[in-house]
Formats: sequence, structure tokens, C-alpha cells
Amino acid sequence: MRNTPEAVQEMLIYGSKARGQARADSDLDVLLIVKNDANALKRELRWIGYLLAAKTDVLPSIFAYTEAEWESRRRSGSTFRKAVEGGAVRVV
Repeated sequence: MRNTPEAVQEMLIYGSKARGQARADSDLDVLLIVKNDANALKRELRWIGYLLAAKTDVLPSIFAYTEAEWESRRRSGSTFRKAVEGGAVRVV
């Protein structure tokens, strides 16, 4: 995963934790937007969530999209994209 930091263009936290409405059992919803040429890293980036869940009390739910995939969701009027952007906190 040496190239991972350079691949991530944007990292958003969304959902109940971003809105300040999380309960003790709430997961951490994370959205990663990666460079188009980093498509192959998406699975590896999502795997980080499983590693964290196994070793900590954090239960991350990580979604990863390329820039083109995320733009496609904007053009299609994706309700998921609208929901994420409506209350997301940008980390990177």
C-alpha cells in the first residue's frame, strides 16, 4: 500500500458520526475518492476497514470510488451521492 496516500484525492466522513448523531454501536462511514488510475487499489483501501474492525472498537464502513465513478453518480442524480454530500465532513 505504499502508493495509497497519493491515490486518495478525497476522504469524506458521512452518516451519523458526521452529523453528530452517532450511538455507541454506530459505524464510521468513510468515502474515498481515488484517482482514476488507482482503480486497482479500491479493494485494498476497503480492506483497511476490516483490519480496523478486527483490532479496535471502530467499525468502519469504507466505500471507494474513482473520480470518474463519483462524477458518473453526480450526472446520474445518485441519491447516495446527494446524501453523502449533504452532511459529509471532508477529511482530505
